Amino acid sequence: MSDKSNKKSGLSKPHDRLFKRSMLEQKIAIDLLQSKLPPALLAEMDLSTLTLVNNDHILDGLELLESDCVCRCRIRGEDGYIIIGVEHQSQDDELMALRNLRYEVGIMYNHTRNGNKKLPIVVSIVVYHGTKSPYPHSTEIWDCFEQPELAKQWALKPFHLIDLTVMTDAQIQQFHSAAMMGLLFKHY
Repeated sequence: MSDKSNKKSGLSKPHDRLFKRSMLEQKIAIDLLQSKLPPALLAEMDLSTLTLVNNDHILDGLELLESDCVCRCRIRGEDGYIIIGVEHQSQDDELMALRNLRYEVGIMYNHTRNGNKKLPIVVSIVVYHGTKSPYPHSTEIWDCFEQPELAKQWALKPFHLIDLTVMTDAQIQQFHSAAMMGLLFKHY
Protein backbone atom coordinates (compact mmCIF):
# COMPACT_ATOMS: atom_id res chain seq x y z
CA MET A 1 0.00 0.00 0.00
CA SER A 2 1.42 3.42 -0.89
CA ASP A 3 2.02 6.19 1.67
CA LYS A 4 -0.78 8.23 0.08
CA SER A 5 -3.36 5.46 0.51
CA ASN A 6 -2.05 4.77 4.03
CA LYS A 7 -2.70 8.40 5.01
CA LYS A 8 -6.21 8.35 3.54
CA SER A 9 -7.06 5.23 5.52
CA GLY A 10 -5.62 6.64 8.75
CA LEU A 11 -2.70 4.20 8.71
CA SER A 12 0.10 6.67 7.96
CA LYS A 13 2.15 5.07 10.73
CA PRO A 14 1.12 1.43 10.99
CA HIS A 15 3.77 0.80 13.68
CA ASP A 16 2.02 3.44 15.87
CA ARG A 17 -1.27 1.59 15.54
CA LEU A 18 0.41 -1.75 16.25
CA PHE A 19 2.05 -0.37 19.37
CA LYS A 20 -1.16 1.24 20.68
CA ARG A 21 -3.17 -1.89 19.91
CA SER A 22 -0.57 -4.05 21.65
CA MET A 23 -0.67 -1.87 24.76
CA LEU A 24 -4.43 -2.43 24.99
CA GLU A 25 -3.59 -6.06 25.81
CA GLN A 26 -2.80 -5.98 29.52
CA LYS A 27 -0.56 -9.08 29.33
CA ILE A 28 1.63 -7.51 26.62
CA ALA A 29 1.92 -4.23 28.55
CA ILE A 30 2.76 -6.09 31.78
CA ASP A 31 5.38 -8.24 30.04
CA LEU A 32 6.99 -5.09 28.63
CA LEU A 33 7.08 -3.44 32.06
CA GLN A 34 8.43 -6.57 33.73
CA SER A 35 11.21 -6.82 31.16
CA LYS A 36 12.48 -3.28 31.81
CA LEU A 37 11.49 -1.90 35.22
CA PRO A 38 13.60 -2.64 38.30
CA PRO A 39 12.28 -5.46 40.52
CA ALA A 40 12.05 -3.08 43.51
CA LEU A 41 9.67 -0.81 41.58
CA LEU A 42 7.66 -3.73 40.22
CA ALA A 43 7.21 -5.00 43.79
CA GLU A 44 5.46 -1.69 44.62
CA MET A 45 3.10 -1.92 41.62
CA ASP A 46 -0.23 -3.74 41.41
CA LEU A 47 0.02 -4.71 37.75
CA SER A 48 -3.49 -6.21 37.82
CA THR A 49 -4.75 -2.58 37.90
CA LEU A 50 -2.80 -1.55 34.80
CA THR A 51 -5.08 0.21 32.29
CA LEU A 52 -4.47 2.40 29.27
CA VAL A 53 -5.87 5.90 29.85
CA ASN A 54 -6.97 8.69 27.55
CA ASN A 55 -3.88 10.82 26.80
CA ASP A 56 -5.98 13.88 25.95
CA HIS A 57 -7.46 13.93 29.44
CA ILE A 58 -4.22 13.09 31.23
CA LEU A 59 -1.94 15.45 29.29
CA ASP A 60 -4.18 18.44 28.70
CA GLY A 61 -2.07 20.96 26.82
CA LEU A 62 0.91 18.66 26.14
CA GLU A 63 1.45 16.88 22.87
CA LEU A 64 2.37 13.24 23.11
CA LEU A 65 3.52 11.50 19.99
CA GLU A 66 0.76 9.53 18.32
CA SER A 67 2.29 6.27 19.48
CA ASP A 68 2.91 7.21 23.12
CA CYS A 69 0.74 5.54 25.75
CA VAL A 70 -0.11 6.49 29.30
CA CYS A 71 -1.19 3.72 31.67
CA ARG A 72 -2.64 4.05 35.15
CA CYS A 73 -1.55 1.58 37.79
CA ARG A 74 -1.79 1.37 41.56
CA ILE A 75 1.64 1.93 43.07
CA ARG A 76 1.80 1.26 46.78
CA GLY A 77 -1.97 1.63 46.94
CA GLU A 78 -2.22 5.00 45.12
CA ASP A 79 -2.78 5.96 41.50
CA GLY A 80 0.44 6.10 39.53
CA TYR A 81 1.18 6.45 35.83
CA ILE A 82 3.53 4.87 33.35
CA ILE A 83 4.39 6.67 30.14
CA ILE A 84 5.44 4.27 27.41
CA GLY A 85 6.81 6.20 24.49
CA VAL A 86 8.08 5.01 21.16
CA GLU A 87 10.98 6.85 19.58
CA HIS A 88 11.25 6.08 15.90
CA GLN A 89 11.86 9.47 14.39
CA SER A 90 14.47 9.73 11.67
CA GLN A 91 15.75 12.78 13.57
CA ASP A 92 16.12 11.46 17.12
CA ASP A 93 15.45 13.85 20.00
CA GLU A 94 18.60 14.91 21.83
CA LEU A 95 16.40 16.38 24.57
CA MET A 96 14.26 13.26 25.06
CA ALA A 97 14.90 13.40 28.82
CA LEU A 98 13.43 16.92 28.88
CA ARG A 99 10.44 15.85 26.80
CA ASN A 100 9.80 12.99 29.25
CA LEU A 101 10.10 15.35 32.20
CA ARG A 102 7.48 17.62 30.59
CA TYR A 103 5.13 14.65 30.20
CA GLU A 104 5.73 13.53 33.79
CA VAL A 105 5.10 17.01 35.20
CA GLY A 106 2.05 17.42 32.95
CA ILE A 107 0.55 14.20 34.26
CA MET A 108 1.26 15.29 37.85
CA TYR A 109 -0.28 18.71 37.24
CA ASN A 110 -3.43 17.29 35.67
CA HIS A 111 -3.70 14.71 38.46
CA THR A 112 -3.96 17.58 40.96
CA ARG A 113 -6.39 19.49 38.71
CA ASN A 114 -8.69 16.47 39.04
CA GLY A 115 -8.99 17.08 42.78
CA ASN A 116 -6.06 15.05 44.09
CA LYS A 117 -4.02 16.75 46.81
CA LYS A 118 -0.74 14.87 46.30
CA LEU A 119 1.34 14.04 43.24
CA PRO A 120 1.34 10.56 41.72
CA ILE A 121 4.39 8.49 40.90
CA VAL A 122 5.06 8.75 37.16
CA VAL A 123 7.50 6.38 35.44
CA SER A 124 8.73 6.69 31.85
CA ILE A 125 9.82 4.02 29.42
CA VAL A 126 10.98 4.83 25.89
CA VAL A 127 11.08 2.12 23.23
CA TYR A 128 13.67 3.23 20.67
CA HIS A 129 13.97 1.90 17.15
CA GLY A 130 15.45 4.87 15.31
CA THR A 131 18.02 5.02 12.56
CA LYS A 132 21.08 5.38 14.84
CA SER A 133 22.29 2.45 16.90
CA PRO A 134 22.73 2.34 19.82
CA TYR A 135 20.48 5.12 21.15
CA PRO A 136 22.73 8.16 20.77
CA HIS A 137 21.63 10.38 23.67
CA SER A 138 21.60 10.43 27.44
CA THR A 139 18.49 9.42 29.36
CA GLU A 140 19.50 11.72 32.25
CA ILE A 141 17.83 15.12 32.56
CA TRP A 142 21.12 16.53 33.85
CA ASP A 143 22.77 15.97 30.48
CA CYS A 144 20.22 18.31 28.86
CA PHE A 145 21.85 21.22 30.71
CA GLU A 146 24.79 23.23 29.33
CA GLN A 147 26.50 22.65 32.68
CA PRO A 148 25.34 19.27 34.05
CA GLU A 149 27.39 19.37 37.27
CA LEU A 150 26.14 22.84 38.15
CA ALA A 151 22.59 21.72 37.36
CA LYS A 152 22.94 18.68 39.66
CA GLN A 153 24.03 21.02 42.42
CA TRP A 154 21.37 23.73 41.99
CA ALA A 155 18.59 22.85 39.55
CA LEU A 156 15.43 20.85 40.30
CA LYS A 157 15.89 21.33 44.05
CA PRO A 158 13.49 22.67 46.70
CA PHE A 159 12.66 26.31 46.00
CA HIS A 160 14.27 29.04 48.08
CA LEU A 161 11.63 30.53 50.39
CA ILE A 162 11.47 34.08 51.71
CA ASP A 163 8.68 33.88 54.29
CA LEU A 164 7.91 37.49 55.15
CA THR A 165 5.27 36.39 57.66
CA VAL A 166 7.91 35.17 60.13
CA MET A 167 10.56 37.84 59.50
CA THR A 168 11.03 40.94 61.60
CA ASP A 169 11.19 44.34 59.93
CA ALA A 170 14.89 44.47 60.87
CA GLN A 171 15.51 41.20 59.02
CA ILE A 172 13.67 42.53 55.97
CA GLN A 173 15.82 45.70 56.12
CA GLN A 174 18.77 43.41 55.28
CA PHE A 175 17.31 43.07 51.78
CA HIS A 176 18.91 46.50 51.13
CA SER A 177 17.34 47.97 47.97
CA ALA A 178 14.62 45.30 48.05
CA ALA A 179 13.70 46.08 51.68
CA MET A 180 10.94 48.56 50.83
CA MET A 181 9.24 46.00 48.61
CA GLY A 182 9.50 43.36 51.35
CA LEU A 183 8.12 45.68 54.01
CA LEU A 184 5.21 46.70 51.78
CA PHE A 185 4.34 43.08 51.07
CA LYS A 186 4.59 42.13 54.76
CA HIS A 187 2.45 44.97 56.03
CA TYR A 188 -0.04 45.32 53.19
